[in-house]
Amino acid sequence: MKKILCVLAICTALVACGKKEINELKNENSKLKEQIVQLEAENKALKETDQYYYQQGISLLEANNYPGAKDKFNDLIAKFPNSSLIGNAQEQLKVIEKNRKEATEAINNLPKTLAKTSSALEADEILTKLEKTYNYDDVKEVINTHRKELQERIKKEKEMESALKDLGIEISNVRTYWTIDRNVMGGQPLVIPYMRFNIKNVGTNPITKLNFSASFELTDKKEMLGEGSSYVISPYSDHPLKPGYSKEVFFGSGTGYVTSGYDAYYRSYPRVNADMYVEVNDSPKRIIKEIRIRREFKE
Repeated sequence: MKKILCVLAICTALVACGKKEINELKNENSKLKEQIVQLEAENKALKETDQYYYQQGISLLEANNYPGAKDKFNDLIAKFPNSSLIGNAQEQLKVIEKNRKEATEAINNLPKTLAKTSSALEADEILTKLEKTYNYDDVKEVINTHRKELQERIKKEKEMESALKDLGIEISNVRTYWTIDRNVMGGQPLVIPYMRFNIKNVGTNPITKLNFSASFELTDKKEMLGEGSSYVISPYSDHPLKPGYSKEVFFGSGTGYVTSGYDAYYRSYPRVNADMYVEVNDSPKRIIKEIRIRREFKE
């Protein structure tokens, strides 16, 4: 019986000690909460200064977040009308306004800018730079629209790069223009899109057969203008192209526009792209490059 009473006494003492410790922890927790509330109030007070709003605006400007920066500078002017930083904030707002005008101009000129690029990857780089420079929702919307249109072209370009690597050839020094061809339509002169470039054998085996062809497209009308080809190396009459050796290739469209010759210098030429294909040795015909023809005349 005495043992039971001793055990009960010990348990009671332990419970009493546990309740005391719990109460102490509750008091400490309550004090911490009060301290947190006080610190939050102090932090909020620190933020409600003209210096804080100005520094926040500058930080957003450095991050190219112009809309956010504009809000901070306007808040500074509205909340602290007697601040010595108002003049600085107004100068920064002028910078933001200038950036907004530049963004609008860049978006308006974007179709022409992208039309001048030589590849979809180059066009995508321009969009990325534009996106980082002008951080506006409407700019992002326009960029995303153009980027979606570029996806198929980027995929196509990567496939063409892979084809060049597989075939062991390299294309360089591409020159394009319009010129007169007198050897079509019974000798009647035509002005046609034309291309010249260099082909190099970067593989390990000689090239015994090499045939280039291209389809010339009127891009604005989405119509075919014509086709052209050049049998660069014939297995029956030409020497093979050795590894490391190069050769110039040139040809144009088989169809074009009737010209008197004189008017070719002053004609307004349409936008034309050419999908170029090649056959190397026994490989099937593969597309290897998309070329934009320059809109200038050259004899």
